[in-house]
Amino acid sequence: MRSRGMIILVAVLSVGLGSEFLGIVSDARPEDVARDYAVVGQTGNGVLVTGVVQTQNVRVLDYIAPGKQYLRVHLMTGTSAAELAALAQILDYDGSEYIVVTDEAGATRVRELRAMVAPLSLRPWVLTERAPQLPAVLPNPIVQQIVSLVSADTVLSYVRRLQQYRTRYASTDSGKAAAQWIAARLRAYGCDTVLFEYYNSSHAPSVIGVRYGLAGQRNPYAIISGHFDSYSTGLAPGADDNASGTAATLEACRVMKNFRFNRDLRFIGWSGEELGLYGSEYYASRARSRGDSILAVLNFDMIGYVDASPEDLNLMAKTANPPCGPLADWFIAVADTYTALPCYKQMVSDNQNSDHGPFWNNGYLALTGIEDFWPTNPHYHTSHDSIGAGYNNNEFCTDVTRAAVAALATLGQPVQVNQPWLSYLRSWVSDQGGNNNGRWDPGESVAVYVRLRNAGMATAHGVSATLSTGDPYVTLFRASSSFGDIAGQDSATCTQPYLARAAAGTPKEHVVSFDLAITSAESTWQDRFGLTVGEILAIDPVPDGPRLPPLYWAYDDIDTGYSQHPAYEWVEIKGVGTRLNFPHNDSVKILDLPSSFGPFKFYGQRYTQVSVSADGWLAPGSYSQRHYANTGLPNPATPPGMICVNWDDLYPGESSSGYVYYYHDPANHRFVVEYDSVAYYDPRSVRDKFQVIIYDTTLAPASGNNVIVCQYMTANRYTSSTIGIEDPTRTIAIQDLYNGTLARGAAPIVAGRAIRYVAEDPTGVTEVRIPPAVRRTRYHGPTILRSVLMIGDGRQDRGYRAELLSVTGQRMIELRPGANDIRGLVPGIYFLRLEADTWTETVKTIITR
Repeated sequence: MRSRGMIILVAVLSVGLGSEFLGIVSDARPEDVARDYAVVGQTGNGVLVTGVVQTQNVRVLDYIAPGKQYLRVHLMTGTSAAELAALAQILDYDGSEYIVVTDEAGATRVRELRAMVAPLSLRPWVLTERAPQLPAVLPNPIVQQIVSLVSADTVLSYVRRLQQYRTRYASTDSGKAAAQWIAARLRAYGCDTVLFEYYNSSHAPSVIGVRYGLAGQRNPYAIISGHFDSYSTGLAPGADDNASGTAATLEACRVMKNFRFNRDLRFIGWSGEELGLYGSEYYASRARSRGDSILAVLNFDMIGYVDASPEDLNLMAKTANPPCGPLADWFIAVADTYTALPCYKQMVSDNQNSDHGPFWNNGYLALTGIEDFWPTNPHYHTSHDSIGAGYNNNEFCTDVTRAAVAALATLGQPVQVNQPWLSYLRSWVSDQGGNNNGRWDPGESVAVYVRLRNAGMATAHGVSATLSTGDPYVTLFRASSSFGDIAGQDSATCTQPYLARAAAGTPKEHVVSFDLAITSAESTWQDRFGLTVGEILAIDPVPDGPRLPPLYWAYDDIDTGYSQHPAYEWVEIKGVGTRLNFPHNDSVKILDLPSSFGPFKFYGQRYTQVSVSADGWLAPGSYSQRHYANTGLPNPATPPGMICVNWDDLYPGESSSGYVYYYHDPANHRFVVEYDSVAYYDPRSVRDKFQVIIYDTTLAPASGNNVIVCQYMTANRYTSSTIGIEDPTRTIAIQDLYNGTLARGAAPIVAGRAIRYVAEDPTGVTEVRIPPAVRRTRYHGPTILRSVLMIGDGRQDRGYRAELLSVTGQRMIELRPGANDIRGLVPGIYFLRLEADTWTETVKTIITR
């Protein structure tokens, strides 16, 4: 169990207004404040956040400076707050944990207090309310057989061997030797791959053993883990903390050696837990950046000490973001099915005292099993944490190991090599009876095709499967289908599709969870999968919100299926426009719009002025307050109405170059503001060139709101900026991009990107002109067509061939340069094929009426 982390601090730098702060928001949930701040933790007093713009609902605890490290401290019996205050600055206390910051000398002495110290990472949480997709808990003779192989003598041998290292500090040679021994055990126990993962080149690495599943899909996978490093002010044998959790991990690997599983399994010994969760933090953040899908993390820390019999296993689970209560309930059901181990579920809003913490912070389901929390072991973090004292009950540790093995085996889906094993492989929908766009939309009936895989070695005979769902938006019209015989290691698709309808009021991006009951002559299986209704793709526009119906939509240049999509057409004004001279690199200049331009109507309000910030944003009307630090949208602390073309901390005029210009172009009914290769404040060596164009009311849609187009000539950064618009009430917005995260439907910001903000619903379609192949320009779809398909510009051109194909590849019509009448074709999905001597391109095309 992690405590007293190693802390490296430097002297506190002087800070002031505008600096990033650590604060706390009371009476709120993390998801309520995530738009305004980066969520980094939660205590009994509120949500811990970092930010730069202080609003009334946040209480600043401290200003962040390089080298500072913040800690969460729980004092054990016999230690007073006065002792802690003598060593560290106390920032907050919720009745159980202190939030503190200290310097290097104070941190060394804090480690010697009888206290539990957890790191407070300033890395923002990945918020998710993902419901766990866990397998059904049904008695399985294979799982029972695996559990029966767990040996109390073997468990004790692991603890004894790890204790013999005397001190397993991650920074010592003995800690590194322990990592080598663990790796050797994992190899001997049949892992397909054993990896060392170094978070610090001078410390012992984490050790990762991988068993590959028969499904052949590396995701999702399940993890069992425990940290092997130890801590004490003297010798650190660490028998309970945490040779016990490491022993459970090793024994799970040993007893599963001769069994096959459908899913990948990972057996991990964490290093650096006692120093600040270093190993698990490194792994979890990399897993999130890779896009790993993790079924669950079963972490065990201190499972060998019994203070009073009968002892139960505390299962520490998070209430939300992610919701881990169902995972704890599931583990208890597994333990009840295969063991006599009593369990107790302990729900917390946040906890960082073991290696589950970084996984929670990255949005993954995880729990930690521990004998008691807070720990009652009197030998915790002392030289007496050894077999017979700190580790006093090997049978309890073995019972926990049996339950852990049962849970991991159930997650892995064990397979008998001489029997079939059926599971869901993939699914897709056909909406030819609906709008035929290849997606399942609200109000649409679809045919659902399911493909099953037999991961076993024997044939499954007479396979059928029944589909069910408890989703209130979905009705099933055909819920059963057959698959015939499926040979071992083979797959098959249902002979008849399942039929389902989504209600017209189904929310966009709603995921429907289906349960699949699979039957063959040999056995039965349960599986689960999800389908999205109203999926938003990068080729779809982004609506404003949160509200229904939207008013403004953001169409980028790849939304070619919508008539409102823009084409990138740069308007260079450097030579003709007026340069804005900002007295400060964060200043705002207020411009009067020319009378010939007319008023600027934005979200129903009319303005005769526009305010231009040096930091990449505009505001309708007169507003002069500086805002250099970007935030998410909407945000009550922002200007009242914004056009964020690239809101970041910029530096116009750096090194006498890279200025901002404006120009009224009455001939083309537009007002242009250009940021001409403006430098970023840090680093100032990086520059970007972008512009915003506001079209006058003569070109406005029926709503009367002016059309706004943002264009990006270069794409050198855009990783820490905000791009989008916000209404004058600061409650409605389109956030296309915020600190590197794109909205659903938003295209990445690349050179040559254009975004059109217009108060017009995506109802129109457009006729498309395909450039001739001889120009070596390509047309990138898909697109929507009605009656005429233009190929080239009507000139004869023998450099290419064009044809329209059905979804089965049948040629429907040969296309000629110029206009082609396609009214005789049945509405549906087609493929436009362009072919030349050196290349071929096929574009998905939808014909509508």
